[in-house]
Amino acid sequence: MLWKKYRKTLLDVAKEFSKTYPDKLKYEKPEKGINDLNKATNTSKLLRPFEELGIRLEREDYKVINTRNKFLHGEAPDITGAGEGRYLERLNADLQYCALRFYTLLSMIILKNAGYKGHVLNHTRFNEDSTGIRLNEQPYRRV
Repeated sequence: MLWKKYRKTLLDVAKEFSKTYPDKLKYEKPEKGINDLNKATNTSKLLRPFEELGIRLEREDYKVINTRNKFLHGEAPDITGAGEGRYLERLNADLQYCALRFYTLLSMIILKNAGYKGHVLNHTRFNEDSTGIRLNEQPYRRV
């Protein structure tokens, strides 16, 4: 209820502004932005299945989930903080680390949805040598 009142007030202000300054602002643009204000963020949408299924996430999971957009659009997230000038090997290792972490998370969601109760392989933990990222995590994760 509060959102509806807030939204209406914002739309009224945008409409008045567009009347006063017609060259500065087109009414359609702020309307779309105002309507999208109450939508969930990408990160919250990605976290929802884990919350609903009761899957506990590690601190590193949150880091990788926050890099998802970069990863999906072809950028290599800088997991180790090596910076822009990192070597190709480090860049590839960061990409591998993200892929392994996403693979583990996806496996957990699929298996939990299928009714599985038990452990899954923590792929990032088993590939520490190839990624060069040491983790303080168990080799298996509970689903």
